[in-house]
Amino acid sequence: MPKDNHTFAQNLQHVVGYFPSVVQAAGKLGINRQQLTKYLSGTSTPSLATLRTIASYFGVEPDDMFLPPRDFKKRWSPPAKVEGLPPQLEGTVQDILYHMHRTHGDMDEICGFYHAYINLLTHPNKIGRAYTVIQRHGDFTAVKTIMFASPYGAENKPRRPIKINGIALYLGERIYILDAQNVGQPNARIQSIALYPSSFPQADYLTGLLMTTNNARNRPIYSTPIVFQRLNADRIRKDDIRACGVFFRDSGNVAPDILELLNSVQR
Repeated sequence: MPKDNHTFAQNLQHVVGYFPSVVQAAGKLGINRQQLTKYLSGTSTPSLATLRTIASYFGVEPDDMFLPPRDFKKRWSPPAKVEGLPPQLEGTVQDILYHMHRTHGDMDEICGFYHAYINLLTHPNKIGRAYTVIQRHGDFTAVKTIMFASPYGAENKPRRPIKINGIALYLGERIYILDAQNVGQPNARIQSIALYPSSFPQADYLTGLLMTTNNARNRPIYSTPIVFQRLNADRIRKDDIRACGVFFRDSGNVAPDILELLNSVQR
């Protein structure tokens, strides 16, 4: 392990400086405040295990903590901040933003183009297929979905797309997607999706559960299995969007392995 305490201390001061206090930083890192103060002053260097804990929290490698400060600042960028929040919310929101900052690399593995499949609450014999793009923008991972209420060519007029925007977060070995539809309108709703990522990067499928409300008059809350099928594409393709819509289970438009996955996901 490098023994340049001064360089390590400078880099640690840089990252810890984004916390409101050393006390809070010590709590988040799980380190005694007095010990953290010694690291910050350069009078002590952490053990390899503690160094790994510190580096992991800030999303860098242990050796990065000993880079020249100018190079370290290129390697580590501060997380986003939201100003003006009530004290009761500020800590929670900043924790989420910081977690997104630390785990944005994990989200790279799921970024791509997908067809998303769900069972329809109002029509149990039908399956909905939507088009979803997952892309990372800095610390944030955006999720954009387009869906249709009918299959392509079923109507004599152009289909009206339903567009949904959301954000994804990797937390506790799960991928959470929160998106909103028709905000400010009487039929507004928020959807929450929890996905179980495969242990294999770039896997063909992501499976999980979607929870939302139906747009019927009584707006029941329900959950349903959801399957994301990764498309072999490196850009948005019109044919992939046209393939979306609502289909009968036995129509042959939905592959048997998709139907099997929809039936196997536990509610």
